Formats: sequence, structure tokens, C-alpha cells
Amino acid sequence: MSKMKVLVRQLNGCNRCAWHLLALESFDSISLIGHSLLGNNDNNERVDAVILTGFATRKDREMLEGFRDRADLIALFGTCPYTGGIFGLANQRGASVLPVEDLIKVDMNIAGCPPGVGTLIETLTKGTSTLMSPLCSTCNREFQKQYLKEIIHTPSWDDSTTCFNNQGLPCSGVVSAECAQRCIDFNTPCRGCVPNVNDSGPGALGYFTSLAGQMDVDTKATEWTTDMLGDKPDEITKGIPDVVGTFFRYTLAHDFKRAGRLPTTGGLCSDIMTGRLIQEAPQIAATIYGSRGISVALTLIEAYENAIGVEPSEKTREIRSELRKIQATWTKLERKPDSKRFAEIVKALKTFAGNEVLSNVYFSGFKVPLKDVEYTFDAYSIREIDWKAASGYAEDENCKVSITVDDRGIIREWSCELR
Repeated sequence: MSKMKVLVRQLNGCNRCAWHLLALESFDSISLIGHSLLGNNDNNERVDAVILTGFATRKDREMLEGFRDRADLIALFGTCPYTGGIFGLANQRGASVLPVEDLIKVDMNIAGCPPGVGTLIETLTKGTSTLMSPLCSTCNREFQKQYLKEIIHTPSWDDSTTCFNNQGLPCSGVVSAECAQRCIDFNTPCRGCVPNVNDSGPGALGYFTSLAGQMDVDTKATEWTTDMLGDKPDEITKGIPDVVGTFFRYTLAHDFKRAGRLPTTGGLCSDIMTGRLIQEAPQIAATIYGSRGISVALTLIEAYENAIGVEPSEKTREIRSELRKIQATWTKLERKPDSKRFAEIVKALKTFAGNEVLSNVYFSGFKVPLKDVEYTFDAYSIREIDWKAASGYAEDENCKVSITVDDRGIIREWSCELR
């Protein structure tokens, strides 16, 4: 049986998914003729499949049409090429992030942030996209049909059985499929990186607000109907100050085609970070900064801790030091990417951070006990945090982060200088 000739091309974004596709070299059924991270020469020959990672823009149309002309199959690996992904949040400030399908015909989608390479191989072998289980069907938390009493921004850290939505913390698991990262296993609500319904953002928003049916909503009378939503802050708008980042984190570029009217901050990543809730910021930073995301997320955490006077425990600092060692290994690996060494990095991240987007890493400590770590959980668990407006600064050998947070917990100013 002849090998499938495959070309991997990273478009725009963090390139984490492209790192995962280095593993294609080890599959006997694949002949990897080109990969963006390896600098392989591409002689524009006919190929069986082009696998795309990262988000698209209109500037990519000609290149994408060329891939479409020379490939029997176009496969998208990751949520960014599928829906625009988390980088679509920059469209609020005038960016032009697009799903690849807005520009060319696509044959297969493997969503996830990032997904597993095994899912891709299975999809290529079968010739169709693999259907994943609904996330809620795999969750151990229990949902109760009851109205919310309040909307919160962090879960109850000692409650591992109550549905996040019942707690008052929005979770998009109801409109999502199971993914490789499983943030819910680390006391972190789903933000929908693998949507399994059309219009998953509006669906998640409608579902959650239906649970808030007994909370106060500002309305005003009109001449043509009984009432409509008003302009004054109410329990709903105060409880969800970042609707876009909460419910449309991975689908904004797919669900809304017009650019937002907010002014740009001058950079793609800062456009994404500005306007987000501080409680959600570490995971967002870990995601969008890709191979430097470990360092940026930790430095962001420490900048806010410095600002509000939080002192992490000695064991928390020790574990963060281990994470920075992983970051240093990854930074060195950028010079000569290697799939086996990257797999070791991913394994280490799962040990010390839960998953690749650091879902277990948080302000003052960690959300759930770490596996294969000798310390007792009390030594590095999250301490009580007094969330408040503050400005802070921190730096390490990889980056320098400055942040300003308002009294609603929204990031108003963001600066990250990579080194």
C-alpha cells in the first residue's frame, strides 16, 4: 500500500497544532513532504492531503486556492482553521480573522485547541471526520433543573460534583464535544473549543441565561411592544461583563462576519487580552502565546498577585519553577523542532499543569491535586483571593507583562514583551 503524501502548513496564530503534527513523521502510512516548522522544501507537487493549522485572513486566499488545486483532500487541524478559533476575539477590534472554509472548500475538520493527532490519523484513514461524544455526557458533574441565585466568575473550589452552570459559572459543555484537553477535569468550565452544534455561541448564551430566569433584568417600555431590554446595568450584565470572551471564545469569527467597532490596541494578542476577565486570563494567555504561553501565563498571574498583595506558597512557587523549566526546554527546541522531544514537553505539562493550556494553573495556587507530585494538596492549593481593581507588573527571562484590571475584573490595559 502506497503512503499518503501529506503537506502541513501553518497559516497564522500560535502554531501549537503545527507542533503536534511533527508526529506525522513517525506514521508508516504517511509520507510527510513538507512542514512549516521543519522548513521542508515544497516543490508544489501534487499531494494526497494538505493539512492546515492556524487561522486564515483574506490575504491567504491565493495561497489556499493553490493548496486546493493541488490536493485531493484539505483537512483542518485545530479550531483556528475551522472557526477562526480564539484569535477570532481580535475581530472585536477590527481584525479580519476568518475560518478557512470562508475562502476554499474543505473536506475534513478536526477541532480542538489543540486536538489529538490520533484523531487526525483516524479521520484520514476513514475518509470522514470522527464524531466525538457530547462533553456533558462525559462529565461527572450533576446538573439540576433549577434557576440560578447568582452569577459567579470562579467555581467553588471544593465542589467537584455540581454542574458549573448550576453554580452560576457559565460552561459551554452543553454545546460542545469532548476534546483532548478536557478542561472540566481541572475545575475549569468548558469554553467551547469543539462546537458540536451550529451557532454554539448563541446556543450557550441562551442556555445559560435561561437558567437566570429569576434574576433582575433591566427593561424599558416601547410604543410597539410591552418591553425590551434596557441600557442600565442589571444582575445579568454585571454577572457576565465579557459576553464575547465567555460564550464566543472560539467561534466569534464564524458566528459574526462583521469586524467589531472597538479601536485596536496595536497588536493581535493585546487585542485579544484586553476586555477579558482576569479570572479567565491565564488560560487565554497560555493558549494564544503558543510556545511561549507557559511563561506569559505564569508572569501574568504573578503580575496580578503582586498588584493585589497575594503571596503564593513555597510549594506553589516550586511547581511554577518546574513549569518554567519546561518552558526553557520548549524555547530551545524552537531552534530544531523534534516530535519526540515535544511529546516529552506535553507529558510534563500534563503532570504540572493538567493539560497543554494550563487549565490547572491559577492565581495563588492550583485548582486540583497534581498527579505524581509528592506534596500534599494543601501545600499548593488555591487560597482565598480578594478580586479588585489593580495594576501590576512582573517579568521572567522570556517575557515582561504589565496589566491593569478594573473594578469589574476586566483587563483594561495589557502589555506583553516577549524576549
